Amino acid sequence: MPPTRYPTLLALLPLAAVLLATAGAVPAADRPIPADRVLIRDVNHPQGPKLRFAASTVPALAPGTLDDPRVSGGRLEVVGTGDGDGATGVVPLQPRLWSPLGPPDAPTGYEYVDRDRGAGVKHIVVRTGTPGSLVVAGGTAALPYLVNQAQSAIDVR
Repeated sequence: MPPTRYPTLLALLPLAAVLLATAGAVPAADRPIPADRVLIRDVNHPQGPKLRFAASTVPALAPGTLDDPRVSGGRLEVVGTGDGDGATGVVPLQPRLWSPLGPPDAPTGYEYVDRDRGAGVKHIVVRTGTPGSLVVAGGTAALPYLVNQAQSAIDVR
């Protein structure tokens, strides 16, 4: 059964494809996460490009479900689901830019910080817990998402 799609401001986040590989065998598309907030502006917007994604109640981010992104890095992809909607392609999130939250030997999540925004993403915070949370922030010309029309549902993965 395909995942449910929500309007633009309630995009879906298939967890594992977002940032980190998960330890479980369940494919990311089988665990959509409704967002609390999604904002995307492209380079043509008068206020410049911007990306914001927030999900504060994420059952799929239970403790022990994430691999360490300091080892394998991660990736981010933003894809509009309608004909002619924007897409970023896969944005690599380098391992060296991740750090653990909490004790290094038993982190409660991870933080990604790229002050240069080389890939268009500045900051990501993934917290495990019951429930977990996820915040993505960025936006530069390096993030290749173009908004040429009103967007349909948007997948952030």
